[in-house]
Amino acid sequence: MVVYKKFSFLLISLIVGLQAVIFNKIRAASKEGIYYFLNINQYLHPAKGTPYIEIYIAIDGTSLHYKKNSRNLYQGLAELILQIQRKGEKDYTYNDTLSISTPELPDTQYASLRYHTLSQVRVAVEPGYYVLKSSAIDKFATNPEKSELVREFFIEEKRANAFHFSDIHFIESIQKSERNNDFTKHGYEIIPFATGNYFRNQDTLRFYLEWYHLNQLLQEPYYINFYLSEVNSTTPLKKLNKISKPRKPNIFEIFSGEFCIKDLSSQIYVLHVELKKNDGTLVASTHYKVYIDNPHIALPSNFVDLYDQLYNYPEPELNTYIAALQYISTATEKEMAQVLQTYEEKKKYFYNFWLKRENDPNDPQKQWRNYYQRFKYACQHFKSASKPGWKTERGRVLLTYGTPDDIQDINGEQDKMPYQVWTYNKIGSQQGVIFVFYDSDYSSNEYPLLHSTLAGETYNANWRAMLLKSRIPDYNLDSNDWHLPEFRDNIPRTTGSPRR
Repeated sequence: MVVYKKFSFLLISLIVGLQAVIFNKIRAASKEGIYYFLNINQYLHPAKGTPYIEIYIAIDGTSLHYKKNSRNLYQGLAELILQIQRKGEKDYTYNDTLSISTPELPDTQYASLRYHTLSQVRVAVEPGYYVLKSSAIDKFATNPEKSELVREFFIEEKRANAFHFSDIHFIESIQKSERNNDFTKHGYEIIPFATGNYFRNQDTLRFYLEWYHLNQLLQEPYYINFYLSEVNSTTPLKKLNKISKPRKPNIFEIFSGEFCIKDLSSQIYVLHVELKKNDGTLVASTHYKVYIDNPHIALPSNFVDLYDQLYNYPEPELNTYIAALQYISTATEKEMAQVLQTYEEKKKYFYNFWLKRENDPNDPQKQWRNYYQRFKYACQHFKSASKPGWKTERGRVLLTYGTPDDIQDINGEQDKMPYQVWTYNKIGSQQGVIFVFYDSDYSSNEYPLLHSTLAGETYNANWRAMLLKSRIPDYNLDSNDWHLPEFRDNIPRTTGSPRR
């Protein structure tokens, strides 16, 4: 059944590149598919104490096709399937199809504006592990491609009447409202921020938060201290540290705050929210990472010194490493890399790139070291007649998804071209992923990618037939006759590999 709902439309004029979103995993797209963002937040029902989630959907209008409607105005139309399934259960917790229309436009030139069509869904859930699958198509496209996305989330069992925070929700606006629609609750209309916790060229960061049963922790007045810090730090940034007026603890409370972020340099920050007694004693706290991208703001000058301390590669070598980061870079990072000119700019970029991805303050080079080991292996083993190893398809897959869990190297079959089957037990939320590379010319060591089962990669249902020199029955690829552990085990196996 297709559900038609009322939606709020957010028109945003943005510079080129806003379609890019980092870190993964919050936007889905295919070659001709729809660009859309999807975020999930967890809350508790104030009266019942039962958990529910809000799913925020933002469709980029520039990725849609438009047709004239009965009012002689242009509109785009997307169909989005949302399915939520609890682990171990056959039935869906939620399974619905949403038909989402864009605003009416006087002409198609308006499609050149960067705007998002917003939608929101609330779903009651029980504690447990869930998988959310979404699939979107452009209803007005001639040959629509599905844009698919999978998210995993866990609902923790909450002790009744105990104190809890909700998730932090990044918002475009919040205002009192007597209307009743998908975006209103607790007497407010709360419009989600289209790209979640990713802010590009934005002047203001706004957020919304709920907490429950604070009166179980204290009875005296308290205040809220909220601030931004750099990643791996709890020190508030100057002028980005705010304190609320004293409040009395209640069973249920909501809070929203905002910061001016237009002068922050591009990097990861952390939003902290602390509840404190009037004497400054900390009662409870929560935090969330924020990605701020302001290309017009120069990175801190001390990044150059930190680069020299940790890396200190000469410029020609650094140029190669920056180019090799393209496989795990966001679209915005790729744009930034293309305009780097001076050695100092490149140092800042490289240091900041890995600063965003480090998760071990005791070993600030770990993520880069893991990536470099695979880069080095690709250069040594996958070099072709025309490309360095990291630029080949095998090099790209190794750098992008990490070391495969199994490799079958098939060579010497009389009626087939040599080929390799790489198997990953899991990439992201997808299990049992394979990549098939084949030696198309027997001489260059190029091994282009012929087929993969990973969403977004090359899919070729007839890949077995394309390996045949002549028509013979398909070979049984389920056999382990060609399993070569020594080849697989020589590929660097390191922790923290940047699998998507």
